[in-house]
Amino acid sequence: MNLIPTGYLINTGDRVIVRDDNTEYTALLIDIDMEGFDDTIQLDDGTVKEMDRSRIFPTNYENTKIYEEFKDELNLGICEITFTKKDGSERVMSGTLNFDHIPTDKHPKGTGKQETQQKSIAIFDVMKEDWRSFRISSVINFERLTGPGRGSDKKKEVKDEPIQG
Repeated sequence: MNLIPTGYLINTGDRVIVRDDNTEYTALLIDIDMEGFDDTIQLDDGTVKEMDRSRIFPTNYENTKIYEEFKDELNLGICEITFTKKDGSERVMSGTLNFDHIPTDKHPKGTGKQETQQKSIAIFDVMKEDWRSFRISSVINFERLTGPGRGSDKKKEVKDEPIQG
């Protein structure tokens, strides 16, 4: 099967989540309709059917949504992130992507590696005064401390639900 990169978050050959009439199931994306919006999926029982693209999501959809929410919050102010490091220890980091809180000499110069799989986020750690990263799947708690709308309504307990990674 040839993989056809489409610019979407999914490509032919990928497992996808399908949301259809109040049900959710996984399937294999076997064809992308480049001229319309009816893509072809194959169900686990082998059934092939066309499905409106608006009902097809990548299997990492929830991670992508959480990634975007975290980035939005980090751009608004300083956030406190509690996460599990690769060695199993827990770390609390206060960081941001908001240039108002990053010294000019520490602003990105555009030479860093761009995260394309949305598995981790590089942020400026305001305590260590340098760039650090954390894996989305390791986050235990995330709360914005500064900026508009900060406070308990922006606190996210994320380990209650499994995060795909």
